[in-house]
Amino acid sequence: MIKKYKHKIILNEFANDLKHQGYFAVDPHCHTSFSYDVPDVKQTSPEMLVKKQESLGLMPLISDHDTLNGYNYLMSRKKQKVIPAAEITIIPKTANLISFKKPLHALHINVFQLDNEQLAILEDLASKQDLDEFIRFLRQEDLDYMYNHPFWCETNEKLNWRAIPGLVKNYFDVIELNAGRPKNLNDLTLYIAEQFNKGIASASDTHTNDPGNAYTLAEGKNFRDFWQNVKESRFYVVREDMTPFTIMRQSGAMISNIFRANINAHKERSFTPASGVRALDILFKSVTSGSLKDKLFIKKTMNMMLQSVNYTAGPVLFWKLYLSKEISYGENVKEKIVKLTSSLKAFDNKINSKIHLNKNNYKKYPSMVEHIKN
Repeated sequence: MIKKYKHKIILNEFANDLKHQGYFAVDPHCHTSFSYDVPDVKQTSPEMLVKKQESLGLMPLISDHDTLNGYNYLMSRKKQKVIPAAEITIIPKTANLISFKKPLHALHINVFQLDNEQLAILEDLASKQDLDEFIRFLRQEDLDYMYNHPFWCETNEKLNWRAIPGLVKNYFDVIELNAGRPKNLNDLTLYIAEQFNKGIASASDTHTNDPGNAYTLAEGKNFRDFWQNVKESRFYVVREDMTPFTIMRQSGAMISNIFRANINAHKERSFTPASGVRALDILFKSVTSGSLKDKLFIKKTMNMMLQSVNYTAGPVLFWKLYLSKEISYGENVKEKIVKLTSSLKAFDNKINSKIHLNKNNYKKYPSMVEHIKN
């Protein structure tokens, strides 16, 4: 199914050779404790993430959920060469370049090298649920961005898979290959990107300071040059797909961090569990900021019990309760996705001619204050 991009997926050993030849290596999707779903421990601090990235030969980058606070915090303590990024959530109700009957699910869009004012405007645009205006602003400001994990949605949503090929075709230049997605869904992402000549960026999406299991390589003098090469399909990727054992590894680290988390965390670093299992989320919230936060013996005992389950029955449970369903879903929509993608490639959808997103007809946003007032 994947043809042109097959040779771009490389092993870590070959990637290390490219690094020595001067290629930039970037894991473009990494969270710190300034993301709401990351426990506040020393290991997940911005300083420790950057230190780990540098030790792996990766260009340092922080991409927290809807905030630059982790990057700002780091810069206030020590000026470093770190790429600022934010993973912004938008649930579009308006997307005039695609045709959709059912509601669109939440999209996560990584935006790179933005400043605080640009982030404030983007958050305001996201709240208005207009994808056209959101993308117009990104292009007007000449900001680099990518479509994160296309085949993902919130646990309380239903994935609108029919919209994904059109979203890729009409709104994004770079699509993410996410280490937290199973192989067949990542293969579908690769297929769609390949059909529409889009760039691919492989990323770990780490929430536990475990970057570099998946990353992207390209030439360039700086991040901007690097990203331009990614957009123009001059890239290589080191890939990781979700398996029962990668889930076990990440779950083990997350459980450990939750039970060691700072119970007096600053508001900017407060933790909101998002496991997707209500009972676990209630427990984790109680442990970090509720009635169990000061119960050290109980917390230690619970941690040991959960880790024991995770490292024994965990892989089987993850397979039965989650991963097998995701893989089955991917197989069920595969042929439909391929057919729809082929149709979009062969024929222009009439709706696509209504709006042309080029710099000559962007609405101008002279200032954050003026835009938000409007």
